[in-house]
Amino acid sequence: MCPLKCSMKIPVGDQTQLHESFYKSGDWTAQTAFIAAHIRVERIAHRYTRAVHSRRQYSKYYYLPRQGADIRVCKFFSQN
Repeated sequence: MCPLKCSMKIPVGDQTQLHESFYKSGDWTAQTAFIAAHIRVERIAHRYTRAVHSRRQYSKYYYLPRQGADIRVCKFFSQN
């Protein structure tokens, strides 16, 4: 159901390893830094509303590291 095919991009073994390493750090500061480093905030590319005054100015994109590269994942995949 994922439009980005997140589970195909990052195998279950890599998901488990990322999850374990994140929680093993045990340090809130390190965990927050990891999250901040893997979220990119960009100005919106398209407006899909016909309203003249849309309050949304930015889009957030979520990435997870895999084999030296950042792989884009959906918000819900990155929360699991």
